[in-house]
Amino acid sequence: MKKTSIIYLFCFLLISNILSGQINNSVFENSQKDSVFSEKTLSFSFQYLGFLQNREYFSKIADGFTLIGNQLNTKFIYKPAKEVEIGLGGFFWKDFGNEKFSKIQPTFFLKVSKKFTELRFGNLNSNLNHQLIEPLFNFERLITNNLENGLQVTKNKNGNFFDFWIDWQKMAYFGSPYKEEIWGGINWKPIVYQNKNIEIKTPIQVTLKHRGGQIVTDSSALNTYFNSAIGLEIKVKQLGIINNLKFQNYWLNFKNQTNANELYKSGSGVYLNASLESNYFNTMVSYFKGKSFYSPTGGDLFQYNNKNRPKNVEKDRQLVIIRLYKDFKIIDNLYITARFEPYYDINNQTFEHSEGIFINYKDSFSIFKKNK
Repeated sequence: MKKTSIIYLFCFLLISNILSGQINNSVFENSQKDSVFSEKTLSFSFQYLGFLQNREYFSKIADGFTLIGNQLNTKFIYKPAKEVEIGLGGFFWKDFGNEKFSKIQPTFFLKVSKKFTELRFGNLNSNLNHQLIEPLFNFERLITNNLENGLQVTKNKNGNFFDFWIDWQKMAYFGSPYKEEIWGGINWKPIVYQNKNIEIKTPIQVTLKHRGGQIVTDSSALNTYFNSAIGLEIKVKQLGIINNLKFQNYWLNFKNQTNANELYKSGSGVYLNASLESNYFNTMVSYFKGKSFYSPTGGDLFQYNNKNRPKNVEKDRQLVIIRLYKDFKIIDNLYITARFEPYYDINNQTFEHSEGIFINYKDSFSIFKKNK
């Protein structure tokens, strides 16, 4: 297919479907659902995630692979007061075809809630719950980087969303032969206009990945990756059989503050999307154009180099991505999600695809309630 034909196809879809900047991952969000019970109650909650994610990629920027297995995230939660929760649990990750666990890790957190605001310390409400766009956050981190630990403040009032977090990914000690690693960010989605059928937001997303430390023996250069995205979102609700149409454009920015001799220390991009959601099917069409753009946590397709093979470089990236997906509700809190995501690389004139099936089940129940 010629490049001009692809561009015309995208423009047609862009006009036919109102744009949206982020695929609907709501069934995966709030994956670390905490206690819904009253104070002085000890409860148990869990989430099971079964996954099969396959990437048929053969380009030099994004590698093909298959992820298949299951994960279980469990926790006991005690509420000493209405506004306070303390959690202790465990995370278990087992890939099929591997006799050993990929990860077994204890989790702890303390949460303080005040009206619409929540403060967490310890195990965070992580990954897709940050609601970042895919150039800044790879969907597959739901599997590969499920846990985050640090500090988080969130607020969600009448559709206005705010999330600030610091994820301490690697702790360094005096004389450590490696650097400490920290990742954090802010996602603010204020509503600037709203009526019965239309909602307009001006989202601002900022992430920062730092690799450094003064007390370590690792003498390699410090790195601070800074990414930002500024957008405009318009959502049109309930048009016949269509539940949602959305419009969203994002301008992307990348900077790397480092003394290392890296190929590109800054970059930019645009990210446009078209989505339609109904009771029968969901579809989203995305257009990405990047120039030396890079995000350490972003989707592999959107980077200027291959994260596994950094010498594979393409300064200019231009993609059209089509996403077909559907969440099938089996019973309350149990969903099977199917996704098919082909994409066309305009610059290289190549067509590749990925697909996935996910089983997501979460529930909670009380164990006992302490008398006051």
